[in-house]
Amino acid sequence: MMKFLRKHMKYLLAVFMALLVSVWLVGDPLSTYLRGDQDFGKEVWGEALGQAVRQKDITQTMRLTETLEAMGINWAAAWRYPFLKLVLGRSEVMPPQARQFIMAPPEAGDQIRQTAMEVPDWLFLDLAARNSGVFVPREEVDLFKNCWGITPELLNVIRERRQISLESINEALLSLIRIQESALLACEAVQVSEADIQDFIRQTNEQIRVRIVSVDAGKFLDAVPSPTEEDLRQHFEAYKNVTSQPGEALAFGYQLPEAVQVEYIQINMAALVERQKVTEEEAFEYWKNNRGEFTKPLEQASTAPATQPSPPEPYATFSEARSLVITKLSETKARNEALRIAREMITQLGRPWADAPTTQPGGFKEIPTGVQSETVYPELIERMESRYGRVFKYARTHMLDVKDMRDSPEIGRSTAMAGTPQQIPFTQAAFYVTGLKANPTDNPNHVRLFRNVNETCAEPFVDPEGNVYVFRTVAGRPAQPPESMDMVRDRLIEDIRKQQAFAEAQKVADALYVSAQSHGLKEAFEQDAGLQEKLGETALAEPKPFTRKMVYSFGGGRQLYPGMIPDFGYDPDLVEACFRLAREASGQAEPKISLYEQKSHQRWLVIQWVESLPVTREEYNQRREDAAQSLRSSRQMTVLRSWFDPEQIRARIQWKDARPVARDEQESPDETPAQAIEEDSTEAEEEG
Repeated sequence: MMKFLRKHMKYLLAVFMALLVSVWLVGDPLSTYLRGDQDFGKEVWGEALGQAVRQKDITQTMRLTETLEAMGINWAAAWRYPFLKLVLGRSEVMPPQARQFIMAPPEAGDQIRQTAMEVPDWLFLDLAARNSGVFVPREEVDLFKNCWGITPELLNVIRERRQISLESINEALLSLIRIQESALLACEAVQVSEADIQDFIRQTNEQIRVRIVSVDAGKFLDAVPSPTEEDLRQHFEAYKNVTSQPGEALAFGYQLPEAVQVEYIQINMAALVERQKVTEEEAFEYWKNNRGEFTKPLEQASTAPATQPSPPEPYATFSEARSLVITKLSETKARNEALRIAREMITQLGRPWADAPTTQPGGFKEIPTGVQSETVYPELIERMESRYGRVFKYARTHMLDVKDMRDSPEIGRSTAMAGTPQQIPFTQAAFYVTGLKANPTDNPNHVRLFRNVNETCAEPFVDPEGNVYVFRTVAGRPAQPPESMDMVRDRLIEDIRKQQAFAEAQKVADALYVSAQSHGLKEAFEQDAGLQEKLGETALAEPKPFTRKMVYSFGGGRQLYPGMIPDFGYDPDLVEACFRLAREASGQAEPKISLYEQKSHQRWLVIQWVESLPVTREEYNQRREDAAQSLRSSRQMTVLRSWFDPEQIRARIQWKDARPVARDEQESPDETPAQAIEEDSTEAEEEG
């Protein structure tokens, strides 16, 4: 069997790739045909709520989500609907900006979930909604259509294009509304007690007033002598093996970070785009099935408000969109070809490693003879250029640490497996080699990327411009101390002087603290003319009253954050120290003073509590409703995040996965498909 596959692999691959291209170009009709006419329905995926979930359930759900997509509904970010309803209320009319919001893809700033939902997520949410007894009357479907502008004309287009009934469209909307309603019901069940409201108002409205003298270490640098050689030596020895932490005040460390030398091949995206051929038939077929992708440029009408641009309008004819379609298909083909070439290179470069014994610590393979040569990559490029032309670029870096890599162009900005749970930046994967601190057990998703020095990484990397990279780490340097003190002499001198200046500032702050205990902070400071001259008159500050917490609203969701003292930076510990001082000062006649070390700003603060400004009954009554709403909103956002969290979804339906047969149990122990493909490719080249 394996001999047959090896002999005919190139033909089988050609047929397989042709089918993939057909699915991609033809789109929905072919995929629907393949799903509908094959008997995959009996395959069991797992168990939910005590019942089997089969392939047919997944297929039916896929058709529902495809129908929602056709209506312009971003089902993959379904939490946007209940989120908006919580923020705006259960209104039947949504503002124009709402549709733009719900169509935006999930991103890092999304409050609820930062990854798009998948078809199984939708199926599980709908199952849970049905199981909990959520009932949606048919009238709700018509209300939803009116609310989101789903017109009869649009429904007719969908029916004709997808060859489905109006009942199927309504079923898809019912599924959406069920999921939406179940999330809303969970959120609306949130309760807020009177004690919760009182605590919220106390934290966000109760204010205190303090007086602060800043004893800045920088004011004492001039008086600090230069360190001696012995000082430098002792400081170096104390911190030479401590990780350097640039930017953190008085956090010393001079250890050189890990560094690697990398060799890579770039497959140029722009050069490949120029090589692609797109026929009129291909372009027209793709445009016919994906008209919504190609829209006219937004034109801001002179009479329209700047904040409400007209929605993008698709091109009415193929001739108008032709150039955009061809560009899109050319880029897609080029991207696929670049990835295919990269994987072909990875396969060829991995061939010498296939039979290498795994005898090195950590499960790494021994380095085969010949792979350490600097000619391996250039020679591969020379062979590949005879088939693909001059689309390759070779480079070999110097020793680079992570910071240097981030600042480097090209491969330094690339990523592998983007958009998946396995996504990894090059600046991390480059260090996945033997001898460095990265551990395969830290992230199971990245185990296959760990390798020996000179072994090519198993995945291609792609930069923001679409260029694809194949690389290997040819040398690694563990974190280590500098070879000599002279390598960091300037930093040593600067750091020791800062340290001594900070110690001098502490002595002055201690003395002021003692004096202020008897006389009060302002009086103690003003009576010491020398201190005033040293620190400056602005060292004494009386900030405006401030609260322990503040309420911020991002996109409608209200959240509590630590308060901030004006002109003293964001320092939650400082705010807490001031309120602790106010609490301790209650009922005491003498001045209440505290000393605070603010290393982030290289200064000491001497603080005196002046007064507390409690919440009055009138203020409480005025703020009560707003506080209750803020608390409710914050807790509802927490419920919504949990409701759409993939792990929580599966927990609610008591999901039990039907484990597939392990991959290594399906493959022959003496030969892998990758080896068979590589051997067949080599045979084909020899025959040619």
